[in-house]
Amino acid sequence: MLDTHNQKKDKDKIRSFCLSISKRNTDIPEVIDEYSEILNLTKADTICQIIREYPTLKNKERFREMQAMGLS
Repeated sequence: MLDTHNQKKDKDKIRSFCLSISKRNTDIPEVIDEYSEILNLTKADTICQIIREYPTLKNKERFREMQAMGLS
Protein backbone atom coordinates (compact mmCIF):
# COMPACT_ATOMS: atom_id res chain seq x y z
CA MET A 1 0.00 0.00 0.00
CA LEU A 2 1.35 3.42 -0.93
CA ASP A 3 1.49 6.13 1.67
CA THR A 4 0.29 9.15 -0.29
CA HIS A 5 0.61 11.42 2.73
CA ASN A 6 4.40 10.88 2.83
CA GLN A 7 4.64 11.29 -0.95
CA LYS A 8 2.89 14.65 -0.68
CA LYS A 9 5.28 15.70 2.08
CA ASP A 10 8.28 14.87 -0.12
CA LYS A 11 6.86 16.94 -2.98
CA ASP A 12 6.23 19.90 -0.70
CA LYS A 13 9.73 19.93 0.76
CA ILE A 14 11.65 23.10 0.03
CA ARG A 15 15.12 22.35 -1.25
CA SER A 16 17.54 25.07 -0.40
CA PHE A 17 21.09 25.82 0.60
CA CYS A 18 22.96 28.77 1.93
CA LEU A 19 25.77 30.31 -0.09
CA SER A 20 28.37 31.76 2.23
CA ILE A 21 30.60 34.31 0.55
CA SER A 22 34.03 34.90 2.02
CA LYS A 23 35.63 38.32 2.37
CA ARG A 24 37.86 37.73 -0.66
CA ASN A 25 34.79 37.15 -2.85
CA THR A 26 32.76 40.20 -1.87
CA ASP A 27 32.16 41.06 -5.53
CA ILE A 28 30.18 37.86 -6.18
CA PRO A 29 26.73 39.16 -5.12
CA GLU A 30 27.10 42.05 -7.57
CA VAL A 31 28.21 39.68 -10.35
CA ILE A 32 25.20 37.43 -9.69
CA ASP A 33 22.90 40.49 -9.75
CA GLU A 34 24.36 41.61 -13.09
CA TYR A 35 24.00 38.16 -14.66
CA SER A 36 20.46 37.88 -13.25
CA GLU A 37 19.49 41.09 -15.01
CA ILE A 38 21.17 40.06 -18.26
CA LEU A 39 19.58 36.60 -18.27
CA ASN A 40 16.29 37.86 -16.80
CA LEU A 41 16.40 35.10 -14.17
CA THR A 42 16.20 34.90 -10.42
CA LYS A 43 19.46 34.71 -8.50
CA ALA A 44 18.94 31.01 -7.82
CA ASP A 45 18.18 30.29 -11.49
CA THR A 46 21.19 32.37 -12.54
CA ILE A 47 23.53 30.35 -10.33
CA CYS A 48 22.04 27.10 -11.67
CA GLN A 49 22.46 28.32 -15.26
CA ILE A 50 26.11 29.17 -14.65
CA ILE A 51 26.73 25.76 -13.10
CA ARG A 52 24.97 23.97 -15.97
CA GLU A 53 27.03 25.88 -18.57
CA TYR A 54 30.37 25.23 -16.84
CA PRO A 55 31.11 21.84 -18.52
CA THR A 56 30.43 23.33 -21.97
CA LEU A 57 32.71 26.29 -21.29
CA LYS A 58 35.41 23.98 -19.95
CA ASN A 59 35.25 21.83 -23.09
CA LYS A 60 35.52 24.92 -25.30
CA GLU A 61 38.57 26.02 -23.31
CA ARG A 62 40.21 22.60 -23.78
CA PHE A 63 39.46 22.70 -27.50
CA ARG A 64 41.07 26.14 -27.85
CA GLU A 65 44.13 24.90 -25.95
CA MET A 66 44.40 21.91 -28.29
CA GLN A 67 44.09 24.20 -31.31
CA ALA A 68 46.84 26.43 -29.97
CA MET A 69 49.07 23.37 -29.61
CA GLY A 70 48.16 22.25 -33.14
CA LEU A 71 46.48 19.05 -31.99
CA SER A 72 43.15 19.45 -33.75
